[in-house]
Amino acid sequence: MMGFAQHSTCLLRAMRSYLRDMRASLSLELVFALPLLIWAYLGMTIFQDAFRAKMEGETAALHVADLISRNTNEITVAYLEGMNDVFDFLTTRSRETRLRISSVMLNAETGEPQIVWSYGTRGLAPLITISGTSGTAEGGTGFGSAENQAPIEQLQRRIPTILPGEALILVETFALWNSPLKSLMGLPYLDNVRLTPLAVTRPRFSPFIRFELDNNVFPESPLETVPPVGEPEAPTEPEEPPAPVPDSPYVNVINTDFSNGDLTGWTNGRITNTGNGSFLGPYGGETRNNPVTFRSRSPHALQSMQIGFDLLVIGSWDGYRSQWARPEGEVLMIQINGESISLDSFFVFASALYQTNRNTMAFRSEGQFHTHMYEIFRTNSAPEHNGMELQVWRVHINVLSPASDMTIGFAANLDEPISNEAFGIRNFTIIGERLTQPHQFHTPRPDPATFLGRDPLTEFPLHNACPKILSSAPAYTMLQNSLRFSSVRFQVRARGTRDIRTCDGFSSTQAGFGHEAPTAVLNWVDQGRTGTSSRLQIQTDDGNSGQSCNSALLIRDAFGQWHYNRDLSLLNGNARLRLGVAGTGQHHIWVLRESGADCNVDIQFSLY
Repeated sequence: MMGFAQHSTCLLRAMRSYLRDMRASLSLELVFALPLLIWAYLGMTIFQDAFRAKMEGETAALHVADLISRNTNEITVAYLEGMNDVFDFLTTRSRETRLRISSVMLNAETGEPQIVWSYGTRGLAPLITISGTSGTAEGGTGFGSAENQAPIEQLQRRIPTILPGEALILVETFALWNSPLKSLMGLPYLDNVRLTPLAVTRPRFSPFIRFELDNNVFPESPLETVPPVGEPEAPTEPEEPPAPVPDSPYVNVINTDFSNGDLTGWTNGRITNTGNGSFLGPYGGETRNNPVTFRSRSPHALQSMQIGFDLLVIGSWDGYRSQWARPEGEVLMIQINGESISLDSFFVFASALYQTNRNTMAFRSEGQFHTHMYEIFRTNSAPEHNGMELQVWRVHINVLSPASDMTIGFAANLDEPISNEAFGIRNFTIIGERLTQPHQFHTPRPDPATFLGRDPLTEFPLHNACPKILSSAPAYTMLQNSLRFSSVRFQVRARGTRDIRTCDGFSSTQAGFGHEAPTAVLNWVDQGRTGTSSRLQIQTDDGNSGQSCNSALLIRDAFGQWHYNRDLSLLNGNARLRLGVAGTGQHHIWVLRESGADCNVDIQFSLY
């Protein structure tokens, strides 16, 4: 027994001596560490090269999609093949690449995206369906294999919401990436890995992009005629009358720069002549209750219409700055037959919030309206406007299935005289396209039996029906940068007649009364930042803990998920929803009346 104890003591002493021993062999440790160091270095090299190739491809894809979206004429096969050359130039590295460009619309019957036309460059098979089918490919390596010609994985989930009547441009890009292990060491690993950046965009200047192989799915371009050359010989016999020239499919309703002083069709019309041309206006806050209007009348039934003009924002507009502006903000409303189809705020100083492009959809009995505007000029001192500040915005309104007779109006919600805040209109045009066959596009229209009136703050129509996203509502475009240093806050109306608990998909705990159309549509761009102070928060505030206006929030986010909140706490009846890292896209917001009468309440957008 003693011998065993002595043996154990000696063993423990030896182990302690080994643990305290500081001697080492550098060469031996290098043998253990060197493989790990080599593996880590090669891994970082491969990851950096793959990440760079992926980012280059995504950036190049966005540029190609943007170039295609700017076309107003029919694009050709040669043009799309040239886009592949542009893509190669932008990616800066020599690797095998292909592009597949497709036009995608919404199938009105199934509610799913549908391919209108598709073309693959350099022999790539076209896309047949969004669900993941391409044309047949022969066997082989590289892009000759069916695997590398297959559509991008989960393609349908990566396409944003498509509105009825619009045709998105889908650019799939494919590049075969080889690991540096192959080029540096000749090792056949990570060989011909397919990279698949994707870009989706809307046409900038028309509802769709024509393609020479689209089988005339879209309306034809205007007819062209070539004038005769030379003098005709005198006829010796009576000639047959020439064949009638077909009427142009386009109707020019109005095209004026106001230089001739003609105000036919306008009410409250007045023209100002300056050194830089003429414009209609200036107008101010008096138009809030007495809008400037133009009556558009066409002798023909129309399939589509485009309204275009330059909007002059003159003077010190104050946006949503409550210390200077009205609680609901200083905004311009574009109206059809007295009801708003867009509502946009402007600010005198350059700001990320107020310089973003604007997009608003409106679904009406007079047609489906898509209003798009973007800033083209800004100065702090315009001599032709008495040295006041001037912003010039280009406005395009595309209309599907338009009425032949309707009144277009302009109303501004301003609180200062015209000498400080005003607006004007320049280069006003309306072009219609004749209806030559039944409408190809299904356009949602409100039920006139549910009409209740207009929102007193925005003049958008109100309908007594369950929440519906394809309705007419004011849209607000905000970038994550817009809220980085301060929140955005303005007054809305908490209103409603329909108890949402009676609507399909809502529970008995979601109390509140609303209307069919959202109170607001937020066009949100998250810009890729995450973490603290990058997450979106939306809340209501009546300044009295919900006692003056007891409201609730209902939001359908960009991913189609519904969110609801009605009370911050037992003592605070205001509502708040934290959406986390909200995805880029449209967030439809209903400010509901929880109890009591309709009331005004502030809605606030901020980051947390």
